[in-house]
Amino acid sequence: MGGIKDFKKIITVKRRKKSEMGIIYYQYLDFEVDDNPTTVHYSKRIISKLIDWSLYNIFFMIVFLMTKNQVNYHPILLLFISLCILLLLNSLMENRYGTTFGKYLNGLIVIDNHGRLLTIPIALKRNFLSVFSIIIQSKSRLITKGLKRNRHNELCTTYVVDQEKIHFILSRLIHN
Repeated sequence: MGGIKDFKKIITVKRRKKSEMGIIYYQYLDFEVDDNPTTVHYSKRIISKLIDWSLYNIFFMIVFLMTKNQVNYHPILLLFISLCILLLLNSLMENRYGTTFGKYLNGLIVIDNHGRLLTIPIALKRNFLSVFSIIIQSKSRLITKGLKRNRHNELCTTYVVDQEKIHFILSRLIHN
């Protein structure tokens, strides 16, 4: 059985041509291309990640302030710990609910190639790779021009889709 990665669509391209006699006409060509249902609003995904990380940072900042006299640790360590907790809890939430708090607020859900919720290993791998994706994208525009934003999803065969499109995607999977 195929999956979402096998979705195809036909696009028609209109090309302007000139005949041997100099007459301009248009040629219409049909191409079969991949039909990836990943949300086109990449900013929604970044905002979701920022919301999630901010929530964990706020929680750990409160813990830090409450325990700073008893435990001596550096705030950078706190950020690292909050990132690790973010990866773990987001993976568990994506496994259980298909979304994180930030994605929920933005109407997004994460599914696998067959429209199911992610398994724990795939969710962990996806979230771990997403950190590297964000780091690489933030380094330099020159470096990231050739890199795809969704490389972590591509490697895990996962899709971040708009919540309202999930029924359409599932019905397409059934009829494919």
